[in-house]
Amino acid sequence: MEHPVTEQVFGVDLVEWMLRLAQGEDGVLTGPRSSAGASVEARIYAGTPAITPASAGLLTQVRFPPEVRVEELIETGTEIGTAYDPLLAS
Repeated sequence: MEHPVTEQVFGVDLVEWMLRLAQGEDGVLTGPRSSAGASVEARIYAGTPAITPASAGLLTQVRFPPEVRVEELIETGTEIGTAYDPLLAS
């Protein structure tokens, strides 16, 4: 399971917790023990399996629903090249 799914369901920032542990902080992970709902992670990639490593081009329209958590670095007008990780958003 990816960390954004855990964060959404359990309200625990796993990356922050790992960084704090790496800095030597003592303690245990605290947070809710039961699920607070459900979460699904989807990823948007440039390209298809037949086109490797990715498809280049201009993103002419990028829209995400306001109620959905989106981790992305793209917006309308972003130029996509082939010398990058093809993951555009998750």
